[in-house]
Amino acid sequence: GQLAFPRLMKNLPTRRPCAGSRSTMDLMRAAEAGRTDVVLEMLEAGVSPLSVDEMGRTALHKAAFLGLTDMARVLIAHEPAVVAACDVGHNTPLHVVAWAGHVHLTAMLLSHGAAVGAADLGGNTALHRAALEGHADIGEVLLTHGASANAVGSEGSTPLHFVALSACASSAPSFAALLLRYGADPSVPNRYGTTACTLALEQGHEAVARMLLRTPESHHGPARGRREAGGGGGGGSAAEGAHSEEARPDVFTALLGALQSVDLRRTLRVFHSSHRHKFERFASGDYPLELTVLHAQYVSE
Repeated sequence: GQLAFPRLMKNLPTRRPCAGSRSTMDLMRAAEAGRTDVVLEMLEAGVSPLSVDEMGRTALHKAAFLGLTDMARVLIAHEPAVVAACDVGHNTPLHVVAWAGHVHLTAMLLSHGAAVGAADLGGNTALHRAALEGHADIGEVLLTHGASANAVGSEGSTPLHFVALSACASSAPSFAALLLRYGADPSVPNRYGTTACTLALEQGHEAVARMLLRTPESHHGPARGRREAGGGGGGGSAAEGAHSEEARPDVFTALLGALQSVDLRRTLRVFHSSHRHKFERFASGDYPLELTVLHAQYVSE
C-alpha cells in the first residue's frame, strides 16, 4: 500500500543514482549470491566496492544483511572506507548486521573500524536495531565496543525503549538486564514523555516492566557505586529495603490495573509498534519518525 507519511518522505534524502551501470548491478548480484570468486574478479577489474544501488546500498550492505563474513572481508580489504558507507536512510553496514542478527560479522565490522555510535536518519544506532530485534548477543558486542546504553534517537527513545517495543518477548528481559548493567537509565522519557517502563506495559512485556520498576531512577554507573558502598549500613536500612521490596509488587499490580482503563490508555501518547506491525497507526497519533525510517527500506509499496 501507499505510505501515508508525507512529512517523513519530504525529509528523506534524494536517491543517489546507481553508479552504474551494469557492472554495479553485477557486483550486487554476485555479492548477494555469495560468489566471492566473481566479486574478487570484478574488483580486480576495477569495479569499486563503493558502488551503490538505487537505494544507496553497497555490496557490503548486502553481505551484512546475509551474514556473508568472507564476502565482507574481501570488500573491506579492497576499500576499507566501505565500512562507513551509508544508504539513503543513513544505514551503515553495522546497522544492517545488527538488524539481521549476525554476531560474528558485527564483531568483524567493528574490528575494521565501523563507528559503533553512527546514527541513521532517525537518529538510531546499531544498538537500537539490535534491541528492537532482540539480538542480545549483538547488543553485548556493541556495548563492549563502547556503544552508549543511553543513546537517544530523534524522538528521544533509548535502546531500553526499543527493548520495550520488541516483539521478541523471550529475549527482551535479558536484553533489558544487559542494558542496565551497562548503565542504561530507565527514567529517561522520550519526546512524548514516555519511559521504557510505560512502553513495556503497553506492549505486554510485564517481566521487563517489573524489572524497570525495581530499578532506581538513578540506575547508572555512579549510582550503582553509591548503593554498593552503602550496602553495609545498619539494621534500620536493611529493614527499610526489605519493606520496599515487599511493596514493589503492589505498585506494579496497581500500574497494571490502571492501564486497563480505556480512558487512560486513550490518553497515553504511545505511538510505537513492533517490527511485526510495520507502519501500523495508533488512534492517538502518527507512527513515530524513528521507526518509520527504520522500516521504510524493508516495506514495498
